[in-house]
Amino acid sequence: MVDLLERAAQPAVDGLMEAVRGVLHSSADLLEVRERLAEIFPAWDKEALAAVFAEAFLAAELAGRGDVNEGR
Repeated sequence: MVDLLERAAQPAVDGLMEAVRGVLHSSADLLEVRERLAEIFPAWDKEALAAVFAEAFLAAELAGRGDVNEGR
């Protein structure tokens, strides 16, 4: 289940990490890094990652219910 979640979330995480790397490589100092990171996080597409987590939580809940039904 964890592997599936990791694969599904990877594109969203990769996009964010690429943006962070770009900021780190092109900023003159830590103050600029801080300011630019504050700008990219609100613009980051959180919907894709939120959808992955919603599916993961649903799968975990259903697995838990299955375990209860089987007496585990």
